[in-house]
Amino acid sequence: MAALHEPLAFYAGDSWEIEVACHYADGAPFNLGAGAAVEWSLSDAKGNVVVSMSLGAGIAVLDGAATPPHRCLITLSPEQSAALAAGEYRDRTVATDPAGLVSTQAVGAIRVKK
Repeated sequence: MAALHEPLAFYAGDSWEIEVACHYADGAPFNLGAGAAVEWSLSDAKGNVVVSMSLGAGIAVLDGAATPPHRCLITLSPEQSAALAAGEYRDRTVATDPAGLVSTQAVGAIRVKK
């Protein structure tokens, strides 16, 4: 169930942390347990993907003890964010549960400042 997140703003050259709580369409926690996948992308104003992350490579599951785990943290390093020009971007978080159900979880605007 895709949620439009509040507009975010970050400085290029800073560490970025974006937390996403994932849910099924019925509101139940989305299963990010063993076998799940999460992908995050940041696109420029022309729709070109300029940064992408995946589970284990910039994305970590946060709920070690939750059943099922359903929150993740997307982290960009200062080096990754420094490469971005100031301006308006759009992001998208897509999760796949262990059974193979694919769901866009969050989308929204991100402003990069220099």
